[in-house]
Amino acid sequence: MADAYAWDAETYKKKAAKSHPVGFGFGASVESVNWAIEVLNTVKDPTERDMLTKFMIEQPSLRLIFSAEEQRRCIEVTQQLFDAGVTECVDEWMQTNDDDMAQATVLNVGDFLIVTEDGVYCVRREEFLETHKL
Repeated sequence: MADAYAWDAETYKKKAAKSHPVGFGFGASVESVNWAIEVLNTVKDPTERDMLTKFMIEQPSLRLIFSAEEQRRCIEVTQQLFDAGVTECVDEWMQTNDDDMAQATVLNVGDFLIVTEDGVYCVRREEFLETHKL
C-alpha cells in the first residue's frame, strides 16, 4: 500500500478545479482512459500495475490531480529513540473516544514520523523510502 493521505475539503476543492478523469470504469471517456494508460505506464512492477488497473476499473469516478512536491519534516525512529520510549504515536487524524483516548500506532525502529502543523503520523520504512526522498 502506498503512503497516502487525504486533503481537507477546502484543499481538494482548489486542486480539483484542475483535475482530470482517470480510469476504465463503466462509461469511461477517452480522456479518462488516456490518463489511466499514462499513469499505468509509470508503474514498473507488473503486480502493482495489475492491482492499480483493477482499482481503476472498480472505481468509476477517480480524478487525477497533479500537485507540487511538498517539503515535510520527518523524524526517523532510531533504536535510541525506541529505547527512550518512543514506541507508539497517535496519527494526527485519529479521533478520540469518550475517555479522550485515541488508538495508537505501534512503531518500529526505522519507521518515520511525518511532522505536520496538526501533529505527526507514521509512515513505515519501506513505504517511506519508496515515496519520499531525504
